[in-house]
Amino acid sequence: MTILKSVTVPVTATGANGTASGNADSETFVGEIVGAQIAYHANTPNTADLTITDKRSGTTILSRTNGNTDEYATPRQVATFANGDNVLSATENGLHPTPFAVDQGVNVALAQANTDTNGVVVTILYRK
Repeated sequence: MTILKSVTVPVTATGANGTASGNADSETFVGEIVGAQIAYHANTPNTADLTITDKRSGTTILSRTNGNTDEYATPRQVATFANGDNVLSATENGLHPTPFAVDQGVNVALAQANTDTNGVVVTILYRK
């Protein structure tokens, strides 16, 4: 039996409104990412860019450009061989991509935003 847990990452942007940016690391956690609840500050402009990356590898887990709409996302990846070739094509074989597994947590970056405390708050739900 696996346990579902969550970790919350608030990001405060600094700079000038419309071009402010910031990033924050989550606490260290190990598990498969089930989903991400993204909650933007009410003043975040619709030009905001959000990126969630694996802290260890720098792999992009989720990217949203020019948005400010709260959402629940379920980031997935296609299984690959060590050389980067796809193991199977999800479209051709009717298979679902796999969840991202992390061993050091995530980094959440916000750009093109306003200078707001908690410009975005991302809650990662993961299976341990």
